[in-house]
Amino acid sequence: MTTQLIGSARRIISLTELRYFSSKPSYFHNPGTEPLKQITVGQLLDKAVEKWPDKPFLFSKHQKVSLTYSETKSQVDVLAQGLLEIGLSPGDHLGIWGVNSNEWVLTLLAAAKVGIVSVNMNPAYEPPEAKFCIRKTNMKGLVFDVKFREKNLYEVMSKLVPEMSQCKPCTPFRSKEFPDLTHLITFSDQTMDGTYRLEDVYKAGKGKEGRRLVVEKLIEPEDAWNIQFTSGTTGNPKAALMSHFANVNNAYFVGKGMRFNLKNHVILCQVPFFHVFGSCIGVLGAMNYGAALVLPGPLYNPKESVEAVIEYKCTALYGTPTMYIDLCAAVEKLTAEEQEGLKHQGVDVALTAGALCSPGLVQKLLDTFGLQVISLYGMTEVGPCAFLSQFTDTPEQILTTVGSVNETIQIKVVDNEGRMVPMGQPGEVWFKSYASLIRYWDDVEKTKETITETRWIRSGDRFILTEDGYGKVVGRVKDLIIRGGENIAPKEIEEHLEKHPAVREVHVYAVSDERLGEDVAVSVRLKEGATWSEQELEEFCKGQIAFFKIPKYVEFVEDFPKTASGKIQKYKLREMLEKKLGKE
Repeated sequence: MTTQLIGSARRIISLTELRYFSSKPSYFHNPGTEPLKQITVGQLLDKAVEKWPDKPFLFSKHQKVSLTYSETKSQVDVLAQGLLEIGLSPGDHLGIWGVNSNEWVLTLLAAAKVGIVSVNMNPAYEPPEAKFCIRKTNMKGLVFDVKFREKNLYEVMSKLVPEMSQCKPCTPFRSKEFPDLTHLITFSDQTMDGTYRLEDVYKAGKGKEGRRLVVEKLIEPEDAWNIQFTSGTTGNPKAALMSHFANVNNAYFVGKGMRFNLKNHVILCQVPFFHVFGSCIGVLGAMNYGAALVLPGPLYNPKESVEAVIEYKCTALYGTPTMYIDLCAAVEKLTAEEQEGLKHQGVDVALTAGALCSPGLVQKLLDTFGLQVISLYGMTEVGPCAFLSQFTDTPEQILTTVGSVNETIQIKVVDNEGRMVPMGQPGEVWFKSYASLIRYWDDVEKTKETITETRWIRSGDRFILTEDGYGKVVGRVKDLIIRGGENIAPKEIEEHLEKHPAVREVHVYAVSDERLGEDVAVSVRLKEGATWSEQELEEFCKGQIAFFKIPKYVEFVEDFPKTASGKIQKYKLREMLEKKLGKE
């Protein structure tokens, strides 16, 4: 035995632990090949216009609208001035609550131009969730769709802010419930009490650019520009405050990894703008490279996405694995001639995030579009990309890893005490990045839980890092199933079940058990027309995975409960099954 000082604490370290400390630690730093950009979102748009004034920037298929880069800047500048004219100021928080549209993008960029911090909100939020977001972020203004599906959002806001009915259109108000909220703006042509139309804000800014020009010069790259609600799988979401510098540079390196610098690209953006995938990787990524964004519809619809790919001759696709599963299924409904034409149309690459594509899905995308699949892994709080696949990756690397460490990022994998584990061993992955969040807005405790004193970001993901900088997610720290003392990683079981030809999507999770503490459950989504029984699933597992990993409970489902970003909410699957089993 030997004694060693760790920090200010003295502890006894065994010979086994000494061997542990002498192993090569799980740490990797990609120093990058070029300097980071000291640039704001507004300056990024201005520079894009200087380089590509007449190139298309935005195609909104459902609105039948297209904008070039110069047309976008013209509208953004007027709208930015209008926001100042109606009473908003740099540093104020402006919510954007709506479906994908050209107005959504213009509002995001206009706010950024004059230092107003945009707050992205999921249009599916119910009144309590909207109330939480408005209050949590000290929102001063909110731009919103009047309707979302069957829900009237104007009526929702009228109930949350009854003072609206006492105010004439285009008039600020004071709210008892939300003391910071003074301005409501609609994506609507209809004049309504207590609100401005977006057109009213444009009118307020026309012919007046003096204040905007002054304010623009005061905005710094490291200033806040956006609040993203994290798609946590439990509890209320956290409000991650992000800087211009973080998101602009992160989007740049993702585009570089996708080779957007080598040719003109037209991007199918079927991911929502309220999520960082859409607003950062989508909007800012396109602006970094003069690419065009195609919005196939207000909400995700695989049929509309396929039509948009064909109509606009898209060369890049953005989506989650679930989206790609549905997209390939929609292509199968085309004629044989149309399918063959689509395969040779020139779609080069599909970017996927949220989860790793299964081997079957990667092959399906290749067969359907003839493209390269690029995986992005990280978290909202790191910009969001920390790992990215490469075009030169081997088939094994594409199928089994989340890619390699992205430029100018540091990675380490640690144990429960925050000490680095040996390279190749599982632990929690931590990030240190130029693209890290500033903090969680109005949440000191969560900020301390996530950001260490030395600015490492804790992920909550169980991870294996290899010496060449590639990584593999092996589960969530909190998702680990502990069955009678045996630690079980759900991902291992999921990967086996995904090999069955009847399976479209599968998720494994824990359910409570009086004797074992926890037992294994699985929810399975089958391919259209496929059949599979619980007994057949069990037989498929026997001899392939350990007996204690074979799911005790099997549920066949049509769909899965998801977060705003498309992540599966396993805790809801657990709650539903335990209610069914009477284990509440």
